[in-house]
Amino acid sequence: LLNQSKDTIIYLCVLKKQHLFQSDKPESIETTLKNAADGRDIRLIVVTDAEGILGIGDWGVDGVDIAIGKLMVYTAAAGINPAQVLPVSIDAGTNNKELLNDPLYLGNKHKRVYGEKYNELIDKFVAAVQKLFPESMLHFEDFGRSNADVILNKYKDKILT
Repeated sequence: LLNQSKDTIIYLCVLKKQHLFQSDKPESIETTLKNAADGRDIRLIVVTDAEGILGIGDWGVDGVDIAIGKLMVYTAAAGINPAQVLPVSIDAGTNNKELLNDPLYLGNKHKRVYGEKYNELIDKFVAAVQKLFPESMLHFEDFGRSNADVILNKYKDKILT
C-alpha cells in the first residue's frame, strides 16, 4: 500500500466511497482524479496537504477529514450537490513526530517535502483538475503558510479558486 523504499515520494490521495487511493507517480494524477470522480460532473474540489490545520498543526493524510467537513458545509449551507464535490489530500509527508512513529498511520512516513518536487506535484494536480473539470472551483484548505503563499500567488489570477 505504501512505498517502502528510502526515496522520498509524494502521494496524491483521493477519498472516494470511504476508500483512500494513492499514487506515487505525478504522471498518474489525472487517472487517479478521473477514477475518483467516477463519471460525475465535479464542480467543487477541496484539496489539502493538512500541514497548517488551524489550532492543530500538521495532520498528514488524516487531514482529509477537514476537506470532507468543508465540503459538508458547502453542501448544507450553499446547496452544492454532494455528487459534484471531491475531497483530495496531498500526502507530502508529515513533520508530526507522533504520526511518523504511529504504525497505523496510513500516510508517508517521512518528513514533509518542500520546494521544486512539491511545486511540480501541485502544478500537475492543478493542470489535471483544469483538464478534467474545467467548470470546477478549486478550494485550497489548510496548507502550510509557505506553500499556501506560493500557491495563492501563482494561481489566484489563473483559476477559479
